Amino acid sequence: MRTEDDVIQEHDVIPLFLAACPSFRSVWEDHCAYWGDEVAGGYLGTGALAHHLIDLARLDHTGCFPRVFDLVEYLLIAGTDEVQTLATLGVLEGLQNVASNSGVDPETFFPWLGPRSRTAWTQLNEDWGVKRRALSRIGRVIRWIGRVIRPAVGTPSA
Repeated sequence: MRTEDDVIQEHDVIPLFLAACPSFRSVWEDHCAYWGDEVAGGYLGTGALAHHLIDLARLDHTGCFPRVFDLVEYLLIAGTDEVQTLATLGVLEGLQNVASNSGVDPETFFPWLGPRSRTAWTQLNEDWGVKRRALSRIGRVIRWIGRVIRPAVGTPSA
């Protein structure tokens, strides 16, 4: 039976990533300096990690990736519910979002993912695919309503 001492807590997460990826230390220190007395960990910290991993991937400096993604896998297994959510949404979804907006193919990271990480990654992709399709449908409905209502209420002629 697991005790609370065996379970990874949220305050353990960033120190574990610093050990797994030593090049993250300077980024983390800058991040903490920017946030000052505010809490810089949690989702803000994993966001900083995601940006750093994107930068490393862009430079093809992937030496720490096996340790980082082994850690993500471990967090999904041995973390509290909050830590598991942080690993999924903070790290994995953070990577997907930052990569997508940085010109880096998010799937660059897939080979390093363990079984639970791959499941979470795939589920995130499916969830976002559903959301994108729903948003696309909503956009079409709004455009259709605009075409129907505009003539009915009269639009100023150009």
